[in-house]
Amino acid sequence: MPQPTTRHRRLPAWFPALALLAVLVIATGATACERNSDLVAEEQIRNSQNPCPKGCEESVPGCVIKGKVAPTGEKRFVTPNNRFYGALPMDPATGERWFCTEAEAVSNGFSASRDN
Repeated sequence: MPQPTTRHRRLPAWFPALALLAVLVIATGATACERNSDLVAEEQIRNSQNPCPKGCEESVPGCVIKGKVAPTGEKRFVTPNNRFYGALPMDPATGERWFCTEAEAVSNGFSASRDN
């Protein structure tokens, strides 16, 4: 009985290099997707894309510092580390704003909350 023959096609000499390049591109893309987190968004806003250096009236990704205005007019900012952060509503009509950095809050007349 004759042996079945198998045909092997020779791959072009450049094929291994192309395969390696494809793996590197895919791996780099996956890493970039994994890093596309709130931290990356925050870095982008801080570095060059800050949408409102005078404070945002609405929440913006990466701008998580709450600038609160007391009934007395006192301006304080609250960071997410503050134990009351989640319970503090924002009211832009009273001058309350969201900030991307503590420095922005300070430059807009807000001082750090005692509980930050």
